[in-house]
Amino acid sequence: MTAPGSVREGRKVEQTSRMRRPLSRAVSLLVVIAMLASIAVNAAPSGSVRAQAAQTWSAAALAPADAPIFLAVSLDMEGPQWSAAREVLARLGMDAAFDEVIADALREFNVPTGTDPQARPRGLEVAVVVTNGDAFMQEAPSDPAGFVVVIHADDIGPWETGLRQTLQESADEMGGQVTQELYNGVAITTAMPGEAALARVGEALVLGGTAADIHPVIDVYRGDRPALTTTEAWTALQPELPGESLLFGYVDGTIFLGAAREEIVRNEQLRPAGVDIMRLLDGQIAFSLSAMADGLRLDTLVTHEASGDAASPVGGATLGLDASVPADTVLFVNGRDIGQNQIVGLVALLFASGVAEGFGGFAPSGTEASPRGPAEIYARVARVLGFNPRTDVLDQLVGEYGLAVTADGLDPNGLDGIFVSDVGNAVRVADAVSKMAVLINAGLSSSGMGLGLQTREVEGGLLQVLDVPVPDRPVTVHLEFGVVGGQLVVGYGSGLSDYQSGTAGSLADNPRYQAAVQGLPEERDWIVYVDLARLSELAIEAGMTEAMQMPVSEGQPSSSSAESLAVAGYSRGELQGATLILRVPEAEAVGTPTASPAAAPAASGA
Repeated sequence: MTAPGSVREGRKVEQTSRMRRPLSRAVSLLVVIAMLASIAVNAAPSGSVRAQAAQTWSAAALAPADAPIFLAVSLDMEGPQWSAAREVLARLGMDAAFDEVIADALREFNVPTGTDPQARPRGLEVAVVVTNGDAFMQEAPSDPAGFVVVIHADDIGPWETGLRQTLQESADEMGGQVTQELYNGVAITTAMPGEAALARVGEALVLGGTAADIHPVIDVYRGDRPALTTTEAWTALQPELPGESLLFGYVDGTIFLGAAREEIVRNEQLRPAGVDIMRLLDGQIAFSLSAMADGLRLDTLVTHEASGDAASPVGGATLGLDASVPADTVLFVNGRDIGQNQIVGLVALLFASGVAEGFGGFAPSGTEASPRGPAEIYARVARVLGFNPRTDVLDQLVGEYGLAVTADGLDPNGLDGIFVSDVGNAVRVADAVSKMAVLINAGLSSSGMGLGLQTREVEGGLLQVLDVPVPDRPVTVHLEFGVVGGQLVVGYGSGLSDYQSGTAGSLADNPRYQAAVQGLPEERDWIVYVDLARLSELAIEAGMTEAMQMPVSEGQPSSSSAESLAVAGYSRGELQGATLILRVPEAEAVGTPTASPAAAPAASGA
């Protein structure tokens, strides 16, 4: 019998060492979680879909209230979620490969597999619970390891038998022994020397690196310690997510952050963004992945303990730029107050830091004299550029903004795009744009390319125009930017001209777009839409990939089966959230990809 942790072909089990996570990897994990959290912040009040009945994750009732990380996956292959997921995977040509992965994993546990549905495990749920953030974050191996794996199934017997035999085989191979101890009325079996520990806790199996890892779970089971499900954050976040899902995750940044706060600040690669990363993490995050009849859905919710610190509600005003961009738009972004967006601010701060240090005046990064705060960095950049990117540009980008890209091909001549944003002080932004134009001209002049900015007067303002020929190709990149009619506008190709002249058919009328946004929150602070089907067609036409042309029956991923991707951010009370929908409808349900689609029933408000 084989199972995770067993020794095969003379290979020693290294479960304990694998359970440890180096601090550097933990910091990287923090950055990923921060980016996930940032997807959901800066949102407006919304009437997003609320779950009718929240899914009950059995392992959560055994997780301690102070568990910083909880991650559970449902592997009930005969349940409605996986039935829907397998249909979606089949449309993507990935069902056969996925079945093989699941079969291999189950064989590792010596669980029956095969084509007979009755032979497959039912009600299977596997969860990872971090019980000790400090131990989990240790760079060197620690005792305890800081996390456990919790397994639930309708019939847990075969799992328990297989894992106990695995522990015995591991001990025999290491020349050790299997020992038992009784903790708070629950027997814990350990393979010595310290390979793994296993306990039957109620109707669940709990696997840890050491017996001490399992103690917190037993304490919760016995009622001596509060469970994660009793916390205010859990009861606020988990019921708001879809009622049924394939995967659920919960991260308490206020606990997890404490173990890495100093490292984030000290890490030179994260400076000066460390403070912003910590602010994003200083709360609780919950997310779930669920299957629908026509695709997959990812939901994220964030709550921040520092009220108003990371969220900037803008009043839930309706977005409407989808009615002003072409129907064949393949990439569309629409929102409000982009200058206050934390991702944009983080990128701008990193850029400003690089400019400041590149022009000198700061001590080397990591020294006591190096810049510590964003204000100091932007002040230095202002002395170099003649304007402050934060106060003169970003802080002025208030109100609605949008980005739209159309494509007749994937080469530079086939793309057209427009970015537009309302501004608070048009004179201030126009001054910054003119100074930036001077700097660009100076750079072009010194390059010896014989290029320079031209100007074009339009109703409501002045545009800077730049045409750059691409060497060795019959392609010219055409850019325009300026402040026109109280808006900052940036155009590529004919994007700006098309926007100013208007469009006969709008994206809001496109059936594919309507279907994509239908399941998103009705009121949104921002939305992102990608026409995957059209991009796939263009990629095939350009000969960029042969994989897209492979039949689904060959078991290869078929991105052409994915019709669209749509994401929207929203707010509900003190919670900020985001919903992502990957639409993979049946072939006959695919929407019209034409440039001027016929009008369809009214779309969900964008």
